[in-house]
Amino acid sequence: MTEHKAERAPWGDFPAVVRNGDLKDLSKEPEYEAAKHGDPAAALAIARRLMKPETVDSVKAMIGDQKPKVVPVLAVESGGNNKIPLMAAHVLADRLGLEVEYNIVQAEKVGRTNSNADHRLAINPAFVGEVERDQPYLIVDDTLAMGGTLASLRGYIENRGGKVLGAAVMTAHPGAVDMPVKPQMLAAIEQKHGKAMDEYWRSTFDYGIEQLTQGEAGHLRKALSVDAIRDRITAARDAAGWGVGKSGAEAPERPGQQDLTPEQAKAEDFRQLSSQELLKKYPGDKAIQDAASVYAVADKFAQVNIQDDAERGRFVDSVRARLADNLALGKDNPAPKIAEAVEPKPRNHEDDLER
Repeated sequence: MTEHKAERAPWGDFPAVVRNGDLKDLSKEPEYEAAKHGDPAAALAIARRLMKPETVDSVKAMIGDQKPKVVPVLAVESGGNNKIPLMAAHVLADRLGLEVEYNIVQAEKVGRTNSNADHRLAINPAFVGEVERDQPYLIVDDTLAMGGTLASLRGYIENRGGKVLGAAVMTAHPGAVDMPVKPQMLAAIEQKHGKAMDEYWRSTFDYGIEQLTQGEAGHLRKALSVDAIRDRITAARDAAGWGVGKSGAEAPERPGQQDLTPEQAKAEDFRQLSSQELLKKYPGDKAIQDAASVYAVADKFAQVNIQDDAERGRFVDSVRARLADNLALGKDNPAPKIAEAVEPKPRNHEDDLER
């Protein structure tokens, strides 16, 4: 257990994140693996090569005449100390005549790179370091997925009197840059789950769902029930060794699935268990066998055809979610529809935001 906890702050008029490039851009660079594993020279080479003049201009327009300190997301990842955010901050600060802030850092490793949506919802990073009251800040990271890391760092700074003017990232999905959860999303969550989802979130994370990102909130809207999302959050925390809440309180005990229909319980198991575990738990179950077969083909398709780790993980997660939804509704996932299930399709803007 740790004394640190992830924080959030009211969104106010937080602007769209400035996006330098597509998700796949970083992983194409020859220095990428070295940079992710702590090589500063490799990270600097990537940042200098990829940082676009348009990105610098967009950040300049966002901050106006203010002189924010540039705060990189200084995180320890499973492979080592990722230096890309730091060097991206250096390059951006140099081109804008700004100062880099080195003293605000992530408190511990949370292992979010290539993690699934449940892990990202359950485990947000906490930060430490001195924040100057009334000082403007600009956050810089390498990749924006659901936005939880940026939102948590912003919350840490804002809650100590700093002012985060905005954020810039090297790569992101275009639909992810508008981070604040939208009123329509909050209304949809309340319509589906009542007040119970917000009450659960406050009791577990010490902030309400109005401080989530649009991407995070989309997963709550899609959840079958509050019990289902609670079960998934608890499972993700247990898998990461966070059996005790990072807020310092005991994490909620994982409930049973007694309030779900058999189809819904099966769908929740499909979201959380491996194919081997599923087939063992549901021997001879045709619906599980078909869904597991489709998922296996989708996973193989992604490994062969999708180069970027984050995009590949997002695709596989979306297939698993679609299969689970079909299970919950009692719909078939037959083998003849495998090609349809694994072929990436155009996504509407709202789906992009939820990612």
